[in-house]
Amino acid sequence: MNPLTALSAPTAWLDDRVNPIVVKELRQAVKSRFIMGVLLLMLALLVGTLLLFVMNSANLGRTSSAEGGNLFGIFQGMLLAVCMLFVPVYLGARLTAERSSATSDLLYVTTLRPSSIVWGKLVAGMAVAGMIFAVCAPFMVVTYLLRGIDPPTILFVLALDAMVVLSASMLAIFLGALPVGWPVKILLGLIAGAVGFYAFVAVTFMLMWELTRSGVGASMGSSDFWWTLLGVGSLWLSVIGLVFFMTVAMIAPATSNRALPIRLYLSVAWLLSAGVFLGLGLYHTDGEAMTAWAMCWAFVLLPALLLSTSERDVQGPRLRRAIPRSRLLRWPAFFLYSGAAGGMLWATGLFAATLGVAQFCGAAIDGGGYDGWQFFGLVKLGVTGLFVLGYALLGVLVRRTCLSNRPKLQVATAGVVFLAMMLAMIVPMIVVYALYPQTWDNHSEKWLFLNPLGPLMHHDGSWRRLYDYDYLLLAIAAVMAGVGALVNLPWFVRQVRAFVPLDAATRAGMAAPEPPLG
Repeated sequence: MNPLTALSAPTAWLDDRVNPIVVKELRQAVKSRFIMGVLLLMLALLVGTLLLFVMNSANLGRTSSAEGGNLFGIFQGMLLAVCMLFVPVYLGARLTAERSSATSDLLYVTTLRPSSIVWGKLVAGMAVAGMIFAVCAPFMVVTYLLRGIDPPTILFVLALDAMVVLSASMLAIFLGALPVGWPVKILLGLIAGAVGFYAFVAVTFMLMWELTRSGVGASMGSSDFWWTLLGVGSLWLSVIGLVFFMTVAMIAPATSNRALPIRLYLSVAWLLSAGVFLGLGLYHTDGEAMTAWAMCWAFVLLPALLLSTSERDVQGPRLRRAIPRSRLLRWPAFFLYSGAAGGMLWATGLFAATLGVAQFCGAAIDGGGYDGWQFFGLVKLGVTGLFVLGYALLGVLVRRTCLSNRPKLQVATAGVVFLAMMLAMIVPMIVVYALYPQTWDNHSEKWLFLNPLGPLMHHDGSWRRLYDYDYLLLAIAAVMAGVGALVNLPWFVRQVRAFVPLDAATRAGMAAPEPPLG
């Protein structure tokens, strides 16, 4: 049998299943003068750096020489700088061009799923980064021959560089998928570039002065090293996964169920992370792990609560076709599917569950002697959550009264809520500073009464107790959230009643057209 014939079937099977976005991007990359120019420039810099370093070094070949580690640090900085400068810009610029008004329809008429598009872009970007890594690989090996660095350290640093480039690439794709104009994207790109520069400097100096100096191989025999690596790596990948699903939601059609993958992903991540932090707390017999877990999830769930206010009020026929007919499945689906009411209830309920689980598990781990700062820290965090909920319900009221006939402007509800929160944080501070410029204090009670972060900022040097002002903030936040819930209760009831399958909605006279794009 001809070997070529034997290989044709597996090759054809593989060709049919390779992501076409990956194929398209890689074909254009290998034909691109930009990519080829970057690779040739990188090769020239590496060769020139190696020659200059060897000619100006007097310690080559000595047993105590550390020249290999020094040269590796230089090569590593060049590799990370080139990857973070060119790969994210390449990915973000291409997706931004495809999201422009002239060609954006191609993203909606294609039969590819939005997740396949984003996944293909990311894989193609990492393939381009892999080309740059391949150019640097032989020079990395030369540093080992010059002494001063071991192979485990080289592999570990390269893996860490790959994670950094993966994060930058995913962020670039996310910015490119934002449904905003070029000026806003350029501004956000500059901000992301500044953050990426500081991350590059931090990672480079950490690798240069810590890992390459002390080596990683000696630490690999410890179980703590691997558990720490597993924990940090899992957290890192989970954040990248969240950004991935957010990007998928942004390029999906407005009539699709955008929120389902994000909320389902966060719900599963919440459950898994609770188990991991509970295990850490039991292992170290310390309830602080659960408090740290609650603090981390507050940074995720409270912004999610604000963003959910911008979601749709009316589900179109496309989404209603996917609503389960069984009431047993319809109730959890209401919280996970796209919709402002369901999103707010999902974020609020998960945040309340976070505080409850952290309090209960933390107290159980410490044998009922839950430290004061941990308990009261969770109470202050809960007050902050009540403030955010009150402002979110205020945004819903503005949406219902002022934007009820303007569905395209309803997507700006979260921006209105955020603006109201910023004014509540900044305006009282300016007034107090103008009245008392000499005695003004940023922890003063005079300007924190409407500040969502007021409970966390007002501590008087101690987190182990609640002060009278903390009870006042709790009362203000509870009144805001309670009044907002009562005022918007009819709106919530209508959203729950309208969440029925398409045929049931049609019989009940509740069928609605698809919401407008935007």
